[in-house]
Amino acid sequence: GIANPDMFWKIFMEEDSKRIDYTHLFDDAKTIMPKLKYDGFKIGLVTGSHEDIANKIVSLIRVRIDSLVIANDLPNGINPKPDPAGIISCLKELEVDNESAMYVGNGEEDILAAKNAHVLDALVERKTYPLEIKVKPTIRIKNLYELFNYLTTTASTS
Repeated sequence: GIANPDMFWKIFMEEDSKRIDYTHLFDDAKTIMPKLKYDGFKIGLVTGSHEDIANKIVSLIRVRIDSLVIANDLPNGINPKPDPAGIISCLKELEVDNESAMYVGNGEEDILAAKNAHVLDALVERKTYPLEIKVKPTIRIKNLYELFNYLTTTASTS
């Protein structure tokens, strides 16, 4: 119902870029991301955020991100989630097949994008914001500590 979708998204992205001052990492991400990297996991970030916000997130993680894909139609033309194009692009850059990948997100569009890309999906349900989603995630976790336990347990039994 938007008369000019291109103008809407241009204005939305300009306004969304102002979130940069409020962008932060949860404590579990600060702890777990380096552990995952140390354990040999490849890390990709697929986000619909403005490029400045995505780069701030990458700098806050403090480990090398193996792939950063900005899926917001601007300027790279990758459709936003739930379209799987961002995840597929990330997997190609990581040189990882979809059967070996997991996508962790915090919203319905994340879970749908993962399912559309045929990768294992995990939903982080933090207490700070309750989620009401219609799609059923394969894995539900409360934080990234649970993710780390899942991944290290799964890797040791494989």
